[in-house]
Amino acid sequence: MESAVNIEDKLNKFNIIKYNTIICGKIEEINVKFLEGLKILSNEGNIISDEYIEKIDELSDLARNHLNIESKEDYKKAIACIELADVLITRGIKDIDEEPLLSGFLNLKYNLKELNIFSN
Repeated sequence: MESAVNIEDKLNKFNIIKYNTIICGKIEEINVKFLEGLKILSNEGNIISDEYIEKIDELSDLARNHLNIESKEDYKKAIACIELADVLITRGIKDIDEEPLLSGFLNLKYNLKELNIFSN
């Protein structure tokens, strides 16, 4: 039978895996939502810069290959950043307004980097 210490260590390791998996998934959901918003703007006649598509790819790469959530605290901070971005992107889509759409997405990458949750 495993000791309580070994079980606690194992639980912590699995929670770290869970946190990273959830954050990665939520970042990809934001990428999809942002891309859908860009499509709506494009359908309304706005010119969409290829730079935005590149930024989606960059954030996706960071999430899949460099995400390194190490604590529940980091996880909660990342969730808060993602939720804020989601609110802004949703408003941009609803109002067909480029400013909150871009602001939500671009600030997400910046805010997540500020949390130091990506490894090099």
